[in-house]
Amino acid sequence: MGFKKIATISYIRGIRKEVRFKEFLKLAAEAFAALPDDFKPFVDLDEFTKDETFHVKTQKVGVNDPCPCGSGKKYKKCCGR
Repeated sequence: MGFKKIATISYIRGIRKEVRFKEFLKLAAEAFAALPDDFKPFVDLDEFTKDETFHVKTQKVGVNDPCPCGSGKKYKKCCGR
């Protein structure tokens, strides 16, 4: 992978972080449509437009449960302030 390709990917991902995902999809489709036909086979649009959002399930801690930090105190007296 060449330096220019790495710089381009970094630039595109930076833009993606600045705009909402739906807006980014629209911009990516417009940019791809504007490319000359000679370049389109070399651009993988899915590489930039796949949704990378992931959700982590965490167990909820009640105020009277032991604190998850391991102090041995109740959550409300420790980290629940």
